[in-house]
Amino acid sequence: MSALLERVQGGARWAAGAHLARHALHFATLLVLARWLAPAVFGEFAILALVVGVVRLLADVGFGAALVQQAEIEDRDVDTVFWAGAALALLLGLATAVAAGPAARFFGAPELAGPLRLYALSFLGLAGTQVPLALLQRRVDFRRIAVHEITSQCVFSATAIALAARGGGVECFVVAHLLGDAASVGVLLALTGYRPRTGFDRRSLARLFGFGGRVVGLRVLNHAASRLDTLLIGRLAGLHALGLYGMASHVIRLPEQHVSQLLKRVLFPAFSRIQHQPERLASHYVRLVGYVALVTFPFSAGVALVFPDFVALCLGPRWVETVPLVRVLALAGALFSVGGTIGIASWALGRPDVDLRLAWLRLVGMGALLVPGARHGALGVAVATAAYTLLTFPVYLWVVHRLLGVGPARMLRTLWPALYATAVMAAVVAAVLAALGPHAPGAAPRLAAAIAAGVLAYGGALWAPRNALFLELLRVLRGRVPGAGAPGNPGLAEPRPGLS
Repeated sequence: MSALLERVQGGARWAAGAHLARHALHFATLLVLARWLAPAVFGEFAILALVVGVVRLLADVGFGAALVQQAEIEDRDVDTVFWAGAALALLLGLATAVAAGPAARFFGAPELAGPLRLYALSFLGLAGTQVPLALLQRRVDFRRIAVHEITSQCVFSATAIALAARGGGVECFVVAHLLGDAASVGVLLALTGYRPRTGFDRRSLARLFGFGGRVVGLRVLNHAASRLDTLLIGRLAGLHALGLYGMASHVIRLPEQHVSQLLKRVLFPAFSRIQHQPERLASHYVRLVGYVALVTFPFSAGVALVFPDFVALCLGPRWVETVPLVRVLALAGALFSVGGTIGIASWALGRPDVDLRLAWLRLVGMGALLVPGARHGALGVAVATAAYTLLTFPVYLWVVHRLLGVGPARMLRTLWPALYATAVMAAVVAAVLAALGPHAPGAAPRLAAAIAAGVLAYGGALWAPRNALFLELLRVLRGRVPGAGAPGNPGLAEPRPGLS
């Protein structure tokens, strides 16, 4: 077994464990806050996150990704990234504080100017975490990354809940994020031992910006496209509707936001090492898509079916309006989680321009559908989002074919087991819910019975025919990657016959 494979295996276990723990805690925190805070408060923070999120992406400039992607780096590269990032973060933080008033008035909420200025302090945290986090990712040292992430999340959750219990509003989120960022900086500096030195090299800056500049352009476009719905709802429908839509979108996009991003974080460094072996990279990418589909397809379908009981049990009656939003967005969540994986391959190949073009398509295409959809409120935006995802999925298949040489037929064969098993699961869950009736025996027993039936049906639909990809995914989840690197060709495990 190669050294890289061993690091990827260990990194996958640590990253997966930390990811699950951190986001389970984050989601539990949101459920607690949803019981105490009105949807309008969630809408207020969505506005703050929209504004600050764009500027934070500009402050990153993609230097962190450039440090990970480069085959070799020197100390002067690392220090140059730190000082350039710190200077840019400071300037953009000041610019955000100055623009806070006009931005708040644009959304018809001038009272948000103060919280937005306070939230601008988060740029200091970004400046302190960028370099040490990139160094840990480059080493595939996800154990230390896990420690930092869980510590930050614990600080955020404890702060937000404590402030909400004392009757706080949107400042619960802002202060919690700031303290979580401060904890991240301290932990990362302690874990890496990195201390910035006085040094700045213009040649390093130019070389890293060649990759990082394209990355930041991609991130800004992706952020703009993915937050266009937030902007339109906040501007046209108000904070209450935005809070409802934000909760529905957060729930249904959990797989896309967490499973796909987790795999990208773990596999991007490893895929970068085999970027000059196109056949191996294509085979591993196909397996990756199969893994993502096996996880995200049943999640989206299952959530759409059981969400009314989930709302009654966990969120409360003021969130009932999220049910139709979740059901419409379920289709978008399932397909977008698969389409979002293309960035892993394109970045590993040093081709973020591919994602850049897709981001432009998404911004223009989503805009064309969302503007008329927003006239019908949050539900109209949800319908427009689902329609765009369905209409552009063939474009994703075409890009995979051009970039990796993997044809649409091969991709659809990879997705078929997840589609078939999800259909079986959905039929069983729908039958169980219909048999139990809409009222008895209560939300908790109905939810438990539906989830149990769904897990058994889905697992059985894949286990009975001994689906090879499903069985391999189970081994991967237990921390075992089948096979070993090819002789004389260190890297990821070679795919087994019939899996790609």
